[in-house]
Amino acid sequence: MHWFLLRVHRYVGLGLAGFLVIIGLTGSVIVFFPELDRWVNSELITVEPRGKVIDELALRERLQAQDPRSHVYYIHFLNEPTEAFYAYTEGAIDPATGDPFHISYDEVMANPYSGERLGQRHWGDLSFERKDLITFLYFLHYSLVLPEALGETFMGIVALIFAFDCFVGFYLTLPRRVRRNDAESTRLVHFGRFLKKWKLSWLVERGAGTNRLVFDWHRASGLWVWPMLLVFATSGVALNLPGAYSAVMSKVLHYVDNDVAPELEEPLVAPAVSWTKAKELGEKYMAEAATAHGFTINRPTALIYRRQKGTYDYRVHSSRDLVRYGATSVMIDATTGALRSVEIPTGHLSGNTATNWLNALHQAMVFGLPYRIFVSAMGLLLTALAATGVLIWWRKRNQRLRSLRLRSVEGAQTRATADASVPDEAGA
Repeated sequence: MHWFLLRVHRYVGLGLAGFLVIIGLTGSVIVFFPELDRWVNSELITVEPRGKVIDELALRERLQAQDPRSHVYYIHFLNEPTEAFYAYTEGAIDPATGDPFHISYDEVMANPYSGERLGQRHWGDLSFERKDLITFLYFLHYSLVLPEALGETFMGIVALIFAFDCFVGFYLTLPRRVRRNDAESTRLVHFGRFLKKWKLSWLVERGAGTNRLVFDWHRASGLWVWPMLLVFATSGVALNLPGAYSAVMSKVLHYVDNDVAPELEEPLVAPAVSWTKAKELGEKYMAEAATAHGFTINRPTALIYRRQKGTYDYRVHSSRDLVRYGATSVMIDATTGALRSVEIPTGHLSGNTATNWLNALHQAMVFGLPYRIFVSAMGLLLTALAATGVLIWWRKRNQRLRSLRLRSVEGAQTRATADASVPDEAGA
């Protein structure tokens, strides 16, 4: 088993190494995404407070009217006086064809005091424009440079394989079975001796050669941060393969993910419930949910219309939230105005609580700046683990090749010596 899993770890690691380097390096940067985006794109993200703020729903209408080919489906409620209003867009449905228009952007920003359109961008664009730099790094982290749906699925599979390899790597650090004496059968040594032997896996031998030093560091550093590696891998599956993750998690714990709910056969372009009515209903249903489930509402964060599902999501930041943008939400039927569901990040459903903790740890949304610095360092460590794994394989490969060449030379010399010792028939 050890021999087999060693090769599994070796070749899985080689296959994942390039992706882990990309994930690690980009992850170490995007931990500070809000600050970097605000610094690089201050003219899009920040504004100077002047006068009275325009209502967010009015801003939405204004932005959509400026481009009738767009559909502004996701608006963020303002949180700070220096914060620009921003929303997400998609192509409006073309009445002639029934298909969405193609638009070149999916995020738009506006000045909440004047209503001026500050700019727009397409999330993750590979361009040389400054406005796209930080979102491209974020997109590269979870989707490479592939189309978003394909890239997310691919990176989700990478995360799933990495989670499996975490367990393989952990197993390989355990002491192998030891034969105590010839009279006894093979068994694990006494637990105390087992721990004493396993202790070596957690340490880097001093004064060892370069090869040994690299191997010890790879093994020991992987062990010390193993729980966090597993957290990142598992949450990567949850974020990139929500359907598969939901199917498994719902069998283990009480878990409901409204984002994987079935879609309508045709998108609901003109819902009976308006945006204004949806906001009113959202406030009402959220207040009722807060009373029923015992949480407090800090501030509204977003209102989203999903035409493929025919629903509105009204979101707030509550006392049950882990992340700063708020994920406590109520889902409203866009046709009847009825409450569809309530989603509370923690303290409600066990599976949702566990998943939201995993995602918050992955995205460094908890424990403040010290933990964000730790996660950034973890990205660099993951890169180093991948690089040292490849280096270990390369050096062992070269050693095997040298050994094969040496045996080949020795074999040729032995045959030549044997041939020389045979009498020549003509001479005889």
